[in-house]
Amino acid sequence: MKYFDDNWDPIKDEWDRSIKSTLEELLANFFIELHMERTERDHKAINVVHKIPIIPSNMLPIKKYSDLLTQYSFNHVEKE
Repeated sequence: MKYFDDNWDPIKDEWDRSIKSTLEELLANFFIELHMERTERDHKAINVVHKIPIIPSNMLPIKKYSDLLTQYSFNHVEKE
């Protein structure tokens, strides 16, 4: 206990500032990362909705399914 009282207790204010600063940086970086993840998710979702596959003319009967389904779902139906 004497070691703590002699060496750490006198600089406890510095530790408080350091920990608080580190926590603030952590939270700031967390919210930046969260924003980036949401932006990437939204970008991927937009690509799924807005990309229109090109259906060759010999597959025109299947095109009606392509118009109704997402590309992911259509890929499974197309295999059937």
